[in-house]
Amino acid sequence: MDIEPPPFRVNQYRLFMCIETTNNSTVYLASKPPSSQKIILKFIPLNGKIPIERIDNECTLQCEIQHSYIMPINDFFDFQQYRVIVMPRANGGTIVNALAENVITSITCICKIMYRTLHSIFYLHQLSILHGDIKPSNIVLMDTNSEEPQPRLIDFGHAVRLRESEYCNCNLMTCSYSAPEVLLRQPHSFPSDIWSLGATFYFLVTGQSVLHLKDLDLMARDAMNLNLTFESGFGPAFPESGRSLIRMMMHHDPSMRPIAEYCIQNPLFIETIGYEWVEAEGGSILRSDIFTSFSQDEDEMLY
Repeated sequence: MDIEPPPFRVNQYRLFMCIETTNNSTVYLASKPPSSQKIILKFIPLNGKIPIERIDNECTLQCEIQHSYIMPINDFFDFQQYRVIVMPRANGGTIVNALAENVITSITCICKIMYRTLHSIFYLHQLSILHGDIKPSNIVLMDTNSEEPQPRLIDFGHAVRLRESEYCNCNLMTCSYSAPEVLLRQPHSFPSDIWSLGATFYFLVTGQSVLHLKDLDLMARDAMNLNLTFESGFGPAFPESGRSLIRMMMHHDPSMRPIAEYCIQNPLFIETIGYEWVEAEGGSILRSDIFTSFSQDEDEMLY
C-alpha cells in the first residue's frame, strides 16, 4: 500500500521541497521557524521495507556518535507513519555532486577529504561500529570551500555494532561499492568498510566506479580481479603513495587490508598537504616511525 507523503508542516518544522527519494526514505529541505536556516528532515516509513529494529538502531547509533566528520542528528521523532530524523544541511552536496560541479578542484582538496573521512572510520571502528554502506553518495560536504573541505559521513541505516572478532551477514546488498566478501554473501566485518572506502577514494581521484551493477557473481569476480588504473580525473597526477594506499585498501583478501589507523599514517598526506596541517588535524595518532618499521609492525596494522 502506498504511503501518503508528509504534510508541509511537521510538528515545529516547515517543509520546503523534496530533494531526494530512495527505496527506503524521502529527504526534505526544511526549516524550524522562526529561524530561516535550512535543515534536513529524513522521513523513513515505519510500515515500509525497513524493520523497525533497524530504524531504531540507526537513530540510537547516530545519537551516540560524536565526531567532527560524521553527520550528527539534531532530533528524531515519530510522526504519523514515519520516523523523522533531523540533521544539518550539507550545502556542498555529496562528493558525486562536488566532482561534477568542480567544487573539488585539486589533489590537495581530495587528500584532505580522504584524511578526514579516514578519521571518521577510525573512530567508528574503535567503537566497534561497522558502517556497512560507504559510497560516494554517503559522504557529503558541508560547504563549497575547496581549500578546507568539510566532509561528513552520513546514512547509518546499515550500521551495526560488532563484538571483537565477530562477523555478520548484515549488509548483503547489491552495491557497486560493496567488498568482494559482501558480494559473495560471505560473513564480513570491518575490512569490508575499508574496501568500500578505498573504492570511494578511487572514485574521488578518477571520477570512475570500479564496479558496475550487474549479476552479483559477476560483480564479485570483477572485485576479486581488479586492475586499478589512474588514467582519468586527477589520477595521472595522483602520487604513487596514494595509488598504493587505495590498492591496499581494496585487496581481495580482507585480512590483507590495512586498518584505518594505518591508512591515516600513509605518507600521501604529508606529501600533499604538509606536516603542519596533518599534525594540527590529527597528530595525536600520528606515529612518524611507522613506515620505517612497517615490516616489524605489519601484523598490527592489518586485519
